[in-house]
Amino acid sequence: KRKKVIAASAKPVQQNDVWGSIRVNIVGALVFQTAHHSAFTPAPDCRLVMIPITDSNAPPAALPPLERDASRMRAPLSRMQARLVFIQELNPGKPLYQIPTAFRIFGPIDSAQLERCLGELVERHHVLRSKVVYENDVAISVVDDSIHIPLERLDFSNLPPDDRDKAVMQALETIANTPMNLHTGPLIRFVLATKSLDESVFFLM
Repeated sequence: KRKKVIAASAKPVQQNDVWGSIRVNIVGALVFQTAHHSAFTPAPDCRLVMIPITDSNAPPAALPPLERDASRMRAPLSRMQARLVFIQELNPGKPLYQIPTAFRIFGPIDSAQLERCLGELVERHHVLRSKVVYENDVAISVVDDSIHIPLERLDFSNLPPDDRDKAVMQALETIANTPMNLHTGPLIRFVLATKSLDESVFFLM
């Protein structure tokens, strides 16, 4: 029987619960806040529920193949991209433009399958394969025809249970404060931090 994964969110995090850069509140949601922004990104708990599908065993219909549009592989910067370039050049080596977020996930995860699914998303969306290059001293957006963005795996399951949350927070804070290079790419990162067989944290930035 095929199985289907459903994710449900928990109650949102209140702003007055936030402190530091990354922390865990009482319901286990991860919260990010930098010294440069007053806003924060709450990430809900995700509980995975496996529901058997018994009505049909037929494989899903295949999606039509994507065709590359060469005219869209190089383009002037959007206003948002131009702002990111300006911020990086004004403050080189600082992750001011990065927006980290994470989800705590309960249930076993097939990390190889997750990485394959993320790769499909990257292949389907130009913006995830974009970088900024200069031509004749003018910054433009260039889309790589193909790019592999690995799912970084961190395993904390060998630590004592009481130490795992702190270790995960420290590791993700280090990643969140590591700047990405707009000119070389990739401009997105995927991280899976495993705390135990049935609990993980999925981080993207």
